[in-house]
Amino acid sequence: MNEIKLKPCPFCGGKAELYSVKMDKKKILGKYHMIATIKCKSCTAQISQAGQDGDKAFKNAADLWNSREGEQNE
Repeated sequence: MNEIKLKPCPFCGGKAELYSVKMDKKKILGKYHMIATIKCKSCTAQISQAGQDGDKAFKNAADLWNSREGEQNE
């Protein structure tokens, strides 16, 4: 996986980690996709996103995890 920095948890400020990457059991447009989950190690807040492969799924999840209301995405 590419090195993507994760911001602290938006709820408690705890450290976030890539929790899992697994294959989705359902097909989307006739193809299986990977699901990446990012989870806070302190309060267990989490988010999951799909992608065509593990790296893309992780990037999609990280982009969403790192987005904050009122901030420009970097």
